Amino acid sequence: MQINLNQLSVIEILKLSEFIKEKCCALSCLENAAQEITKILYESFTTDSGKRPFALVRFFSTDSYNTLPEDIQTYIQYKEQRKIQSSEDRYLTLLGTYGDREEWRSRKDSKDCQAFSLSDPHFYSKFPMLSAVFRQIGIERISGPQLDTGILVKEQHKRLSSFCVEDAVESKFIPKQSEFVKPFAIQSVFGFGGIYPAGSAYVMIIFSKEKISKENSSVFLSLNPAVKQITLPYKIEGRSFTNGVHKPLSAEKNSKEESLINIKRFNEKVVDNHKKYLIEKEMSAAIRAELEIVNDHMIALAEDLKRSNKNLEEEIIKRKQIEAKLEKSNELLEQCIADRTRKLEEQNLKLVKESKERRKMESALRESEKRFRVMFEQAAVGVALREIKTDKFVLANKKYCDIVGYTMNEITKKTLIQIVHPDDLRLELDNKQKLIDGEIHEFTMEKRYFHKNGYIVWVNLTVSPIWKIGEYPDFYLAIVEDITERKRAIESLLESNEKIQLLLNSTGEGIYGVDAVGVCTFVNAACMKMLGYESADQLIGKQMHNLIHHSYRDGTPFPIEECKILLALQKGEGIHVVDDIVWRANGTYFPAEYMSYPIKKNNEILGAVITFQDITERKRMEEELLHSKKMQALGVITSGVAHEINNILAAIDGNIQILIRQNKGRDKLLGTLHLVHKYVKDGAEIVRRLNEFTKEKKDVTQYVMVDLAELTNHVVEFLKPKWLDMAQGGGIKFNINTDGLKKVGKIKGNPSELREVVMNIVNNALDAMPKGGTLCILTWEDEDTIYLSISDTGTGMSEDVKLKIFDPFFTNKKRGTGLGLSVAYGIIKRHGGRINVSSTVGMGSTFLLSFPSSKDDCEEETVEKTEGKKGMRGNKILVVEDEVVIGKVLYNFLSEEGYAVEHIDDGKEALDRLKVEKYDLVLCDLGMPEVSGWDIMQAIETLDEKPKVGVITGFLNTADSFPDKEIKANFVVNKPFDLEDVLDRIQSILEK
Repeated sequence: MQINLNQLSVIEILKLSEFIKEKCCALSCLENAAQEITKILYESFTTDSGKRPFALVRFFSTDSYNTLPEDIQTYIQYKEQRKIQSSEDRYLTLLGTYGDREEWRSRKDSKDCQAFSLSDPHFYSKFPMLSAVFRQIGIERISGPQLDTGILVKEQHKRLSSFCVEDAVESKFIPKQSEFVKPFAIQSVFGFGGIYPAGSAYVMIIFSKEKISKENSSVFLSLNPAVKQITLPYKIEGRSFTNGVHKPLSAEKNSKEESLINIKRFNEKVVDNHKKYLIEKEMSAAIRAELEIVNDHMIALAEDLKRSNKNLEEEIIKRKQIEAKLEKSNELLEQCIADRTRKLEEQNLKLVKESKERRKMESALRESEKRFRVMFEQAAVGVALREIKTDKFVLANKKYCDIVGYTMNEITKKTLIQIVHPDDLRLELDNKQKLIDGEIHEFTMEKRYFHKNGYIVWVNLTVSPIWKIGEYPDFYLAIVEDITERKRAIESLLESNEKIQLLLNSTGEGIYGVDAVGVCTFVNAACMKMLGYESADQLIGKQMHNLIHHSYRDGTPFPIEECKILLALQKGEGIHVVDDIVWRANGTYFPAEYMSYPIKKNNEILGAVITFQDITERKRMEEELLHSKKMQALGVITSGVAHEINNILAAIDGNIQILIRQNKGRDKLLGTLHLVHKYVKDGAEIVRRLNEFTKEKKDVTQYVMVDLAELTNHVVEFLKPKWLDMAQGGGIKFNINTDGLKKVGKIKGNPSELREVVMNIVNNALDAMPKGGTLCILTWEDEDTIYLSISDTGTGMSEDVKLKIFDPFFTNKKRGTGLGLSVAYGIIKRHGGRINVSSTVGMGSTFLLSFPSSKDDCEEETVEKTEGKKGMRGNKILVVEDEVVIGKVLYNFLSEEGYAVEHIDDGKEALDRLKVEKYDLVLCDLGMPEVSGWDIMQAIETLDEKPKVGVITGFLNTADSFPDKEIKANFVVNKPFDLEDVLDRIQSILEK
């Protein structure tokens, strides 16, 4: 029989159950029955396309080792590498198999699937699908973690179970994905199983090439009781395999052999009756389960029929409602037809009336054409109608003929090429093509005609189309005005102004003239150069306000009514504007100072002369001077603040370090102490960076020859992991273009400081491109300057932000101290360089760095490293520190290290002590009241036996804070300090 899987029903399954029972009832053993069941299931199903939906059907049962045939026992011994098995061991055994491949149609050919130990600790992970079924039907011997029962269809019959894995691909329930599931296109796996009276179980697995849902697989529950009914007698009677029950491994014969045989015959009769009872009992239960399952399906089917009947009744009601609406619509339609007929009659009467009026209009139009003909012929400008295809004249008035010197009959035989100057022909043809393509609606231009007598006639041409949008272009109208005399007058004026122009071009200031309405009349060379124009023709005759004053700095329009030059023209007064902007031809602007002087004749204002100059450099110098003064003032404040804060931090950090040393082993306390110690270091670092920002003196001792391009390339490579992580984490793309990093000359500088500058700018550029973008880095040089440009396509900056970016603690980021660019600014200034920023909101920013190139050679600074030797004790040390807490920290720490320490918190008292006592080392602060550290160092210089001197100070840049004083000490330590570092320095000095 054939069952369409796509049209599956309970009735079809019930028919299949009867068919299977009929085919398998008279077979000799369970193995033959199982083989026949798998074959029937494989061959009985089809799809809409006529293909078999199942790839493989298999039947397994659980058996003890001693009931298995010899071939399977041999397989188990080979697989598990054991010769003798306990009779208690149970195995999941393959009894029936049928599928697409030939080796799947025989138990013995299925070499890797013949038997599996239920005691295997890995049984769950190998067969999670079967483990879930066994657990549900009551086999608790399956070892492993909590089983996933999500594949079970339902648990209505405790001794019968059904499962379904709807998506077999990549499913954790189906092993051998690459070997079996994917190569054979397995889509779903489902099946059913049950338990026999003695505790053994069976399970049937179907591997489907079609998608099977849990709902569809539940229909196969009706087949499960039938399979149990077929296999139950074989299992109870012990007729499982074709070659009979396996004999025990060894059998001992005793003297009472004959007696045992008689007992065995008696027991067999009892067993046969017991088996018969079990078969009848289990068969009855299986039949009852089958009826219950069918009943469940029938109840569900009845419910579906009820719902379908209810839906049908609702559909009938809806259809009746629609029919009622259709009747009403038909009535409305008939009414509409009647109304439309009436309106058409009214329109017909109206059309008759309009026809009479149209005849009147045609008569009026003919009269209008006569009047137009008169106007056309007597017009003061030349008018011609020309055909698009041939470019020939169709019609021309008398004025047009007079301008070119031809009669109407002659002009209609001419083309553009014959009468237009060749230098103007290309432009006119291009404009005409744009007109045809709909890119422009009309155009105006100045051009030259060849007069019939041979001389040139200048005209102002205006061309308009004689077609509507969407129509085929056929004719166009050309209107010309003779401007020959005007051109000659302009040429004369230009010639007379040539000498004046030479004078104007000799000055470095930009100069241009305008007429009374602001139209340019002349320009000098400096004006064109500063504005970025190549020729004066690009400016002369144009409204200058629209070219150079059209917008404010932020791009908002600058109304011409508010233009200061035009207002001065109206008042007849000169003006002087010291700070404004002028726009270049390329769309950029520069700050300018300009003056305007009106041109008068007979008290009439004819125009004005305007002079202007680019004040970019002046403003830059003013900004640098202002910034320098700000830095000087901030430096004074920072120096004092750094000293006081570092004293405070040193007192805190010193005590923290003492506590850390004294509380080893107390992890919780040490964790807190280390955290406080870290924050003290962070605070000290902020003070150091702020102090570094205000530092102006060059520390040339660490200057070496630096290849700026190579240094920048190293920084980019160093930051590569960061921008790759940003790109991958945000799903964006960065394009880092370093092709422009060309080989340039070297500069003198501190490599670590210069790397910090480049790293800050590149990091800011990456942060400014949250959606990805391009970072472009260039280097170049001129005679004495090396340039580095770093550009991004990020969010850009407003003018307000650009003015503040180098100020300390200013930042527009969510995180950061705001010291990065301010420190960079200080480093660049100390290197004798400059940094300029250009930015447009939404388009990105460019940082331009310039440094003086250097031809001199200088060596890298070498730092002599000394190793302190722990354990030197007994030296006498005087600690001079007016901050009592810091002094006590040093006293306690050095005393614990074995030194003889004295602490004095007054400089004057220290001087008195140095006169009467000898010390190996004096450790003193600089900034103390009355007697300072410099006074103590000067007094030590007068002693016969001079002790070593160490300075501990809160002033980070001592040379900048006290430029007139020199530290005469063996070492200097900045506050807050690391006690171990102080100890190393002391030991190193005292060793020498």
